[in-house]
Amino acid sequence: MQSRALNEMRAGRGRGNKTAALCCLRGRSAVMVVAVALAVLVCCQAPAQKVMNLLPTAFIRAPQTVTNLQVALWDTGIPGQRECLTELVRAFQSVHPGVRVCLEWRDAAEAEHWVPRWCDGFRQYAPDVTVMTDLWVRQYRRDLLVLDRELRHDLQQRFVPAVLAQGGEPGPLRGVPWSVATPALYYRSDLLAEAGIKPPGDFAELVECAAALADPPERYGFGLPGVGGGAEELLYALAVAAGGEMADEEGKIAPTAQPFETALGLLVEMQSRGALEPEVLTWTEVELAEMLVEGRLAMMVGGPWLGAMLEDAKKRAEGEAEEEAEEAAERGLEYAIVPLPREPEGAVHVTVDWLVAFRDTDRSEQALKLLAFLAQAQSQRALTTLGGVPATWGLCAEMGRVAPWAAHTEGLAQGRGLPRRDWPRLKAQLGNALTYALSGRQGVSEALESAEDVTP
Repeated sequence: MQSRALNEMRAGRGRGNKTAALCCLRGRSAVMVVAVALAVLVCCQAPAQKVMNLLPTAFIRAPQTVTNLQVALWDTGIPGQRECLTELVRAFQSVHPGVRVCLEWRDAAEAEHWVPRWCDGFRQYAPDVTVMTDLWVRQYRRDLLVLDRELRHDLQQRFVPAVLAQGGEPGPLRGVPWSVATPALYYRSDLLAEAGIKPPGDFAELVECAAALADPPERYGFGLPGVGGGAEELLYALAVAAGGEMADEEGKIAPTAQPFETALGLLVEMQSRGALEPEVLTWTEVELAEMLVEGRLAMMVGGPWLGAMLEDAKKRAEGEAEEEAEEAAERGLEYAIVPLPREPEGAVHVTVDWLVAFRDTDRSEQALKLLAFLAQAQSQRALTTLGGVPATWGLCAEMGRVAPWAAHTEGLAQGRGLPRRDWPRLKAQLGNALTYALSGRQGVSEALESAEDVTP
């Protein structure tokens, strides 16, 4: 029995297991004190309490129960991500020594595989805490732990309502904002300066700017990611920026709505004027960032993490081409950021990832402590520096005046998220419409009408 208890104590792993910290006496002096106390107890038959009174209080420590909290995070490849979050975990544990965070890193590409399974038939393998997109938070809200009233009140007081709206409807909040993103236009400021062009502010200027900067095959004016790699989200963001009503009388969003026709027409026009990269819809965001670094791409749309990607791509390019390193270092990567161009009636597209806990965890108290800690101002500032948009009013005022956040916070208060009910279907339809129109097989209106028949 004793051996089994020691083994369980040493393991201290797995969902629901708890470990206790043993009292220990360190150093030769501690050994002497214990030996004297035991001698008194044996020879004088003194009561145990009197013996304990002989021990200095520094050597008497009540056993402290330590609870393992299983946390699964997604590695997105953003430079410095693991180091920053590891420091946050250490800071949390210093405040809450009774909670041991068992941090597990998984590739971000695995999220679509695991999150639905954790909410279905693989609950026994689910962590206590993880990160979910706003769409998943709404879809699986019944499987998630509702925040306590005090934490919900704190979030409602300090966070931008448009951010909280992406995870709190319907019903009460079930998570803390982890990463907020809005699209912005990243461009080579040196190329625009050489051409004497100002950064675009609306759709018409975006087309003219992309066409003027294009010089194929040496350089392209605007980068468009591939289907399944961000093209559908970009088309939706452009539709939101175009303005106008998307939903019909029944509340359904169809690809044939006017904002989608405006947005797709914008991309088709840029392609017809030679502004888009060749083999369009086959490029990843990382590849487009590398082209921007090399000066072969003038503009692209990205989230607030794109700045870190650009700097990382620049370092890789310099390392791979030593002969060009000096020239690249002298020239530098001159880029700037402006809000995504939009029409007067348009809005900003916003997405939010959430730190959530599963409802059936047997460590709900510890999970809520972690969520409350990461909702604090200092934690949110650290998360924002990893490549997010400030989610609180205070951080928007503080960080919203400098790059890259200035371009991403403009219009955040009126931000609009993805349609939870319609997005799985709409994403597949927009992907098909992009393929039909940009391949030249169909015109814009015909492509959107054909895509409406697609059921994922």
